[in-house]
Amino acid sequence: MKKDDEKVKISKEDIAIMQIMTSNCRLPLSAVAKLSHMSRERTTYRFQRLLNAGVISSFVTEIDASKLGFSSAAVFLKIARSHLSQIILLIKENESISWSTEFSGTWNIGFGVFGKNFLEIDEKIQIILSKVKPQILYSEIMYIQTIDYYYHKYFRAKESKNKKIAECSVDSIDKKILRSLSQNPRRTILDIAAQTKITAATVQKHIKKLVAGRVITNFAAIIQLNKIDRLLYSVFFTPQDFVERNKLLSYCQTHPDILFAVTYYNESRFEVGIKVKSPYDLAQVISQVEEFVHGTRVSSVNLVQEEIVGSGLPSICFK
Repeated sequence: MKKDDEKVKISKEDIAIMQIMTSNCRLPLSAVAKLSHMSRERTTYRFQRLLNAGVISSFVTEIDASKLGFSSAAVFLKIARSHLSQIILLIKENESISWSTEFSGTWNIGFGVFGKNFLEIDEKIQIILSKVKPQILYSEIMYIQTIDYYYHKYFRAKESKNKKIAECSVDSIDKKILRSLSQNPRRTILDIAAQTKITAATVQKHIKKLVAGRVITNFAAIIQLNKIDRLLYSVFFTPQDFVERNKLLSYCQTHPDILFAVTYYNESRFEVGIKVKSPYDLAQVISQVEEFVHGTRVSSVNLVQEEIVGSGLPSICFK
């Protein structure tokens, strides 16, 4: 077995730390220790172990792109495996691309492209695809309407209740702070102040404003489920119409094994991320969704193999 494929033994202490970090990864370890009822030294040791083992792979500041004037599209490709490294390099170098994932299934790679409007997004996508066009077996482009991540479900923690959304306009100071937080959500107020040349008091005030206005929707640790003997599947469901889709979305929000949900413009079809122990468990979850609204069918199933680029916003959104 390759080192990267080795499973990591997880303790109750580890789960406690990850529950807290998937809800708010900005908390200092002293606060995490207090909430998890461990000593600071023990918490630091367990946390560092999770990082070193790749169980916690990264941290993300979840930002509502629409409040910065940006939209996005999802691109799914089936590409010759001998040329995967070429498209991966293009993805990593592109400042307009956010999340990117390698799959096994209908597709073998997917990524998100951001722009001010659909025409701009389409132009960016065509430039990228033109560089690997001969190697593309088939492709699909879908424009994202909504995307919701349910980080608290990684370990079935309680979802924090959203407070009333405050009015919030994003200015140039906000963008500097958002860029810093997108690069590293665990940066302290003082670190952000030093990087952006903004006073610590102003940084703190603006972060509170951005959270209250739901420009920032979460600060979360990203867990590599394959490291802890779990599988993550991307599954597309196609209900009979948009009314049925909305019913299913409400169901998915409360289902303990569904970690994200994505809707697309002009599509009753929608995508969810399903966390399971085995393909047998996946079949059970799919049956539960299909039985909730009869007539719903599965149109695509893909096993998530590896995250290539994280789910935070790309740098283009902060210019």
